[in-house]
Amino acid sequence: MNKIYILLGTNLGDRFQQLDLARKQLETHVGEIIEVSSIYETAAWGVEDQPAFLNQVVLVASELQPSACLNLTQHIEQELGRIRIKKWGERVIDIDILYFNQEIIDLPALQIPHPYIAERKFTLEPLVEIAPGYIHPVYKKNNVYLLDKCKDDLPVKKLATMNHIDIELIRQNMFDNHELIKQFVSMYLIQTPVDLDKLRQAVAEGDLQKIGDTAHHIKPTMDYIGAFHLKEKFEELETNAKNEESLEGLQATFDIIDIEMKELLFELEQYEKTI
Repeated sequence: MNKIYILLGTNLGDRFQQLDLARKQLETHVGEIIEVSSIYETAAWGVEDQPAFLNQVVLVASELQPSACLNLTQHIEQELGRIRIKKWGERVIDIDILYFNQEIIDLPALQIPHPYIAERKFTLEPLVEIAPGYIHPVYKKNNVYLLDKCKDDLPVKKLATMNHIDIELIRQNMFDNHELIKQFVSMYLIQTPVDLDKLRQAVAEGDLQKIGDTAHHIKPTMDYIGAFHLKEKFEELETNAKNEESLEGLQATFDIIDIEMKELLFELEQYEKTI
């Protein structure tokens, strides 16, 4: 079974969605994805007056030979909407073969290892995350060494892991409509802090009726973004308020909700920047 390191990149449309679709297409047509890096946001390289990219490296186990793998990755690019107009220009999706086992291939249409690996931090950062000790078959150095010596000074930012929101569910709830997703996330980021402040005030005042009503109001909104664990917390707060539990207990439950909601809103803000 061949082990293939592949770089995904996108800077148009819903960038998280493009990466997700690319991974699914790779699993369908190329092979099993056995390791996935975090997602990194990167300033455009080569032609810099364009939107920032999201990049991710995946390790694929495949029975395909290099030329067949290239043909299929290019087919996936075309299926997902890439049009090759300008070198290093904007694109819906970019799929590059970085390493193919330890093979060295130098053909007009296919160079393995990818010739720019050592020059690009946005390639090396995710590579080092999942394959720090992998030896570049030409340079005979591992990825950690290559990153340390890389002179690329464009910023590369590792995005926060989404622990509270489910991006795929958000897209499904908004019918995969880009504009609807943008509007929904924007509205959520405006309204939810307002509702949370009302709940905070009700807890501070010890108003059991208001605590229960406000928690009940916020609770179903967790369904839209996949934060089911927080929905349970709001339900617990609502139930405890109705049962006239101690204010100390209600405050403790709210404190947990408050911390996790701040994390959730931060994740939504990060996601909004990628839409």
